[in-house]
Amino acid sequence: MNHFVKKSGVKITAKEKIGLVLLSIILTLIMIEIGLRIGGFIFLATQHFRNTIPAETKDIYYILALGESTTANLLNGQSSWPEELEIILNNRANGVKFKVFNEGIPGETTNTILSNLEDNLNKYNPNMVITMMGFNDGKLNMVYDQELKNDKFKEFLANLRVSKLAKWLWLSYKKKIGDYSYTIKEDNKCFIQSFEYIYSGKFKEAEEMLKKSIELKLDEYRAYLMLANLYSLMGKSKEEEEMYWKAIEINPRGSEKYVLLSWLIYMERPSEAEKLLKKAIEIQPNVQINNYELVAYDLLAYIYYSQGRLTEAEEACNGASNKISSSNKREKMNLLIFCGSKDLFPIDESKGKIIVFPKTTNNYRVLYQLLKRNKIKYISMQYPTLDINILKNMFKGNEDIIFISNEENFKKALNHSGAGEYFIDLVGKYTSSPLFKGNFGHCTKKCNRLIAENVADIIFEELELTGMNLTKK
Repeated sequence: MNHFVKKSGVKITAKEKIGLVLLSIILTLIMIEIGLRIGGFIFLATQHFRNTIPAETKDIYYILALGESTTANLLNGQSSWPEELEIILNNRANGVKFKVFNEGIPGETTNTILSNLEDNLNKYNPNMVITMMGFNDGKLNMVYDQELKNDKFKEFLANLRVSKLAKWLWLSYKKKIGDYSYTIKEDNKCFIQSFEYIYSGKFKEAEEMLKKSIELKLDEYRAYLMLANLYSLMGKSKEEEEMYWKAIEINPRGSEKYVLLSWLIYMERPSEAEKLLKKAIEIQPNVQINNYELVAYDLLAYIYYSQGRLTEAEEACNGASNKISSSNKREKMNLLIFCGSKDLFPIDESKGKIIVFPKTTNNYRVLYQLLKRNKIKYISMQYPTLDINILKNMFKGNEDIIFISNEENFKKALNHSGAGEYFIDLVGKYTSSPLFKGNFGHCTKKCNRLIAENVADIIFEELELTGMNLTKK
C-alpha cells in the first residue's frame, strides 16, 4: 500500500489525503458561496433602489414583474424589459402614470419566486403582476409548499449556488456512482492528483492526470466518468459524450451513464436518446427503481410528449409513478421534472391522471390563486421564440389570465437581423428545464425593447377594456 508522508514523519493514506483535499474544497465552496451572496446583496440593493415606491401615489398604476435573470437588470448596460416597459407606457399614455417594479433575480426558480410573493405583494401593492419564469426549474429540489417557505434554512440549502459541485465531489469520495461500486487504488497518484487540480480550478491539468490514469489502466472506468463530469464543467459536450460511451464500453451495467448521456443529446438526437433511456430502464428490471431510472422515465416521457406521442408519454409517466414505493413517494417525485402524479397534485382533476412538469405547473397555479385571492390581474408571459401553449397547458383553461406570446414577434425579428442583435448569449439552449429550452438568451437592449413593446400593446388593450381612461399621447 502506498502512503504519503508528512514532514513530521506521520504517514497518511491516499484515502485520508483525498479526504483532506475534499475538506479544503468544502471550505472553499463555503467561501465562494459567501462571495456569491455578497455579490447578490449588492445586486439586490441596486434593484431595491430602482424599485423605490413614489411618494405621490395618486393616479399611478403599479405593475410588478417577476422572473429570473431574463427579467432582471444585469447591470450590463442592456436595461431590462420591465424598465423599457415603464418608459413605453408612460410615453404613450395621458391621465395615468405607470410604475413597473422589477423583482427579477438571477438564478431564481418558481419556488423562490413564490416564497417571496406575499412579501412583494405587501410591499408594492400592485394592480397587475407579470411573470416570465420557470427557466431554472430543472434544478428544483422539492415541490413548493408552505413548509419550504417557512423554513429559511431548507430554502438556503436548496438554493446554494455551488451545491451541485459539492454533491458531485462527495459522491466521488464515497466511491459509488449509480449501480456500479468501485475502489480507488491507493497507488493511483494520477487519480488523486486530479482531485487536487479540480479543487484548484486547474481543469486542464486534471484532464491530463485522468488521461494518464487511463493510459496506466488504473481505475479506467472511474476515470472516464470523472472526465465526463470534468468536460461538463468545461462546457465540452462532444468530449463529454465520448467519455460516457467509453465508460459504457468498459461496463454496460448501471443506468446512470445512459441517463446522463441521454440528457446531453436528447434535444439534437431524440431517437438515439430514446433508445438509451429504454436501455437504462431495462438494465435491471427486477431491482427496486433508483433515481436515475426515475429520471429515465421522466425524460423519455418528455421526448414522447414533444413528438406528439401522448399515449406513450402517459405510459412512461405511469411507469415512473407505479414503481415509486409509498414509503418514499414524496421524495422520489421531487426528482421528476416532467411527470407528476394525481396523488401529489390533486389540482389536476381536469386533465387526467398525470400532470406534466408538476413542480412548475403547481407553482404557476399556486401563484395564480394567490393573485386571484388578492384581486390582482395576472399576465403570464412566455420566453422569446417559445410556444405560448406550453404555459396555457399548465392551467385548466377557465382562469382569468392574460397570456402573452413572444414567438411570432421574435421569429420575425430574428429572420430580419439575426440572434446577435437580440441576445448576448443563447443560454436558452442549455437550461436545465426541458420545458423552456429554445433559441433565446439574455437580452440586449433591443430585445428588451421588443418584449416591452409587445407587453405594452396588450396592457393598453386590457386597461381600455376595463374602462380606464388612457388618452394616448
